[in-house]
Amino acid sequence: MYVEKEYRKYGVFFRLLQKLKQENQDIHIASCATGNENIRMQKILNYYGAKEINLKFYYIKK
Repeated sequence: MYVEKEYRKYGVFFRLLQKLKQENQDIHIASCATGNENIRMQKILNYYGAKEINLKFYYIKK
């Protein structure tokens, strides 16, 4: 999920997360990715009970 800067601090992430859970009740795991430098998002994810795992993500620009 990505929340544009001007909409942050209004509970948008929480509402998106709630909607995701509501519409996907048969799914038991959701993954979220954030950069190492994004401490704020890491704190938010920890607050909502997310557990950090050690994975590497790669992308290819086209």
